[in-house]
Order: sequence, then structure tokens, then C-alpha cells
Amino acid sequence: MHKLKEISIRGFRGIKSLRVDGLHSVNVFLGNNNCGKSSTLEALMIMLGAANPVLPLRMNLDRDYNKVGKDDIKLFFYNLDFSSPVDISGVFDDGAKRELEIRYFESAERNMPISDNHEVGSLHDSGEYGLRYRYRDDGRDKVSTLTVGSQGVNVNASDNSASSGKAAFIAPRYNFNDSIKNFNEIVTDKEKDQVLEILKYMEPAVRDVTVVGDKVMVDIGLDKLMPINVLGDGTRKLFTLLTAMYSVKGGILIIDEVDNGLYYKTMSVLWSALLKASRTLDVQLFVTTHSLDSLNALNRELSGDDLADMRGNVGLLTLRRAADGTVSANRYDYEKFNYVLGMEVEIR
Repeated sequence: MHKLKEISIRGFRGIKSLRVDGLHSVNVFLGNNNCGKSSTLEALMIMLGAANPVLPLRMNLDRDYNKVGKDDIKLFFYNLDFSSPVDISGVFDDGAKRELEIRYFESAERNMPISDNHEVGSLHDSGEYGLRYRYRDDGRDKVSTLTVGSQGVNVNASDNSASSGKAAFIAPRYNFNDSIKNFNEIVTDKEKDQVLEILKYMEPAVRDVTVVGDKVMVDIGLDKLMPINVLGDGTRKLFTLLTAMYSVKGGILIIDEVDNGLYYKTMSVLWSALLKASRTLDVQLFVTTHSLDSLNALNRELSGDDLADMRGNVGLLTLRRAADGTVSANRYDYEKFNYVLGMEVEIR
């Protein structure tokens, strides 16, 4: 998959409009609460997986929201104005462009069972409704739909050529079971040693890591293998991120709240691992953070000789929402954010 150079979003969630160009290999989004950081990453993933109209519902599940009533579907639209479409587009480094339009639709009302529960399979609304995707890829227009009716959710995808390919999204509340599948593929490809080496920086006691049944087990020098869970959230989070990066080699990884659950003293290990993996595996990263400790750790890693070649590949983007709902992105390359962090200027 080619790397993104530009993204444009209109009418998605709380974003009236946003355009970001000059994207890097590693893109770190900053900003106040509710400025659109998470929504930007979600829109990006939805655009990359344009043939899969289920992705917006999955984004809601990541937010611990599983309702699909009419009013719930309308939450994807800016100011709940479903009369205007969501438009998301991206330009890649080979000049290719993908454009996605999402519209809300309703069919004529029909008599259906009434329920107070809005969850899938027991809807209170009458008539069918949903989302219609119209996307352009390689100069061709394609249509997919997500329809909600008395039988639950139905998906009609015209083809899978605009699938997310080598792209993945990791939410703050991620599914650790995905890491097991990814790690098994790493073992098959004989690349386990690289993951193990990085884990040792986080937890020096780790001698080996393996999968036993449905558990990730580590050897920390005891008589028996121990579940990786006993090593704490930080080690498990790093394991998840590393295995995800290997699973999208040559593609794009999107991480919301990249340092969530990590102790501030381990953030240098996190950034060192992500930067090296991005370089080695050719993975473009899009991440969000609130943490000044995390930004300082990133700056320290880039300031060293080991990752000096990555300085031109990292960009910070501070999102700011105006009163009219438009969102702008202030860009900081390495030289600029190295300076402002040194001067203790607030850029989050």
C-alpha cells in the first residue's frame, strides 16, 4: 500500500471540515479534548476501508457504543445533519486518489415490531434505513450499503477492491486477542527475535515469548511460563503495537492514544520501538496523544544518533477547532517541535 500524503474530511462527527497535507511516515496528532483527533483517525480508517460499510459501526464499538437506531446512525454526521453527506478523501504518494461519500437513507415505512431496545436484532424503528457508500478508486465509482431493518444489519458490498488492505486501527480499548493471531504469523515468518528484543527493553526479565492455546506466555526465569498479563499493561500494550505493525508491513497503522496505559519512564522505549519498526517495516503511522511526557520522549529519541535518519519522517499536527466547526492543523516538523519543546511552549 502506498503512503498517504494528504487527507480531507467534511461533515464527519464533530468535524465540519479538515484538510491535512504534507503527511509524514510518522504523524502525531495533538489538541484539546473534543478537537477531532479520534474522529480524524476514524475517518482515515473508514476511507482506507471504503468497501466495508461496517467500519463506522466498529468505530462506535471501540467507543463502547453498540446502538444502531436511526438517531444512532445519524451520529456519524456533523451536527446530526444527515441531509449533507460525509466526504472523506485521501491522496497517496503515487498520485492515486480515493474519494468516499457516505449518505444516510431511509426506505418507505413498513409495519415492524416495536421495541425500546435499539440494539442490533431488536430495533424500534419502522422501515429500513442505513448508510450508502459511494467511493471512487482507480477512476471507477462503486457503491456499498449498510442497511438496518427488522432482520438486523445487512451489508451489500459491490466489491472488495477498496478494502483497507494493509491497514489496521488500534483503539484505546483494543482487543488483545488480535495480537495472538498476529504473533503466530510473526513466528511463522521467523521474526520473533525482533519482537523479543524490544520487549526486553520494557521488561528485562523476559527471556522468551510464545503462544500456548489462547494465551501469550513469557519466560521470565521461573519454573513455569507466565501469562504476559502479569507483566503489566505497558508490556502488553507494547506487544500489541509491535505485532500490529508486523501485520501491516508496508502499510498503515492507526493508533488512538498511543501511550495510553504506559508509565512515563517507559515512553522512550515505546517511541524507540515504533520509530524503528516504522523504518524497518515501512509502516506509516497515525497516532494521537495528550501526554507531554510522551512528546518529550519522542523528542529525546529523535535527538539521538540512532534515529537521526527519522527526523525528517516525523511530523506533529496540533488540531484546533474554530467556532464554526472547521478544524485546522498546525504542523511541526522535527526542528520546530524540538525548539518549542525546549522552550516549554505549549503545543498540545
